[in-house]
Amino acid sequence: MRKRLFVRFLVALSALALAGCGSATTTSQSASTLGLPASAIPSSHPDLKGMTVTIADQGSPSVDRFTEFHIVKLLRSWGANASILWTPSQQIAASAIIKGTAQVYTSTIADALPSVDNGLNIVAFGINNPKVDYVLLAAPGVTSIQDLKGKSIGVLTGGPDDITYDLVEQALQSAGLTIHDINLVTVGGQTLRVDALVAGRISATVVSHTYLLKLRSSGYHSLFDFTQRDPNLYNDIFWARPDWLAAHPKLAVAFNMAALETYRTFDNPKTEPQLVAEADSQVPGAVASQTQALFKIFSTYDMYPPNAVLQSSALQQQEQLYYRYHTLDTLTPLSKWATTKYDAAALQVLGTAKS
Repeated sequence: MRKRLFVRFLVALSALALAGCGSATTTSQSASTLGLPASAIPSSHPDLKGMTVTIADQGSPSVDRFTEFHIVKLLRSWGANASILWTPSQQIAASAIIKGTAQVYTSTIADALPSVDNGLNIVAFGINNPKVDYVLLAAPGVTSIQDLKGKSIGVLTGGPDDITYDLVEQALQSAGLTIHDINLVTVGGQTLRVDALVAGRISATVVSHTYLLKLRSSGYHSLFDFTQRDPNLYNDIFWARPDWLAAHPKLAVAFNMAALETYRTFDNPKTEPQLVAEADSQVPGAVASQTQALFKIFSTYDMYPPNAVLQSSALQQQEQLYYRYHTLDTLTPLSKWATTKYDAAALQVLGTAKS
């Protein structure tokens, strides 16, 4: 039986100053120092004419994916043929990288590393969401975590690499319950979990704030806000095959420049409304007031620091924490699953922003 001591996990997380999620500083480094060709590091905005990149992401368009929408917009403005491939599962998204129908894959460390250990040849090279965006959403009538005893909670897969399982266990432990006090139901992705919740097949599940805002008027509510409780935990990271990164260093640096510019657009009250409008335009049926409310939550939790880049120490510390509390079954040398040089080059070009 896997035991996860998430109370200690939270204490340990809080003690870590993960530089990738806050203000980062960098000294000027040459392309050779970073291990990149000089042509990969532009003096300003890159020229990407003739280049193609597709992001594979599990799920469907939703306003909380605004970072990807804006990154694609920026890459296109710099001349690239950029797009997003939405897939029904993480497995299909990962297979798109293997097949070459996509070049970039977005996933959490907990979800992607087991696949790396099983032979998927990808490495982390940038950040999509510097902080987690999850709540434990409950049905009307479930007023506390203690009320979940004996009830059904929906998760993604329930396996050792399922972050929703881990978060459910964390929330239960905060109320003195264990995973054995509830009925764990494997449902699938967020859309399927929300459907199961609304249909009454489960009493609670882990989803993003987007669904909380959509369903709040119908009485559904948050029992536990992981964004607030886990402020130093990376969420989605960008992954790619090492051979693709080696062949397209200029595009990899530009990808991270676009991510940083997206965070800075969000961080600026004058430009944030354009991200709201962009997100709404990409999602059929999106409600502007709900998107604005979601962005207010993101701002409150400082979810997109303007200098957020991957840092080796942060990645190693986070992997060790996942391993210590059995979210991961093994430790993998960082050189086999992550590189920070493309992020470092992007921050060097754009400079450190005041936050």
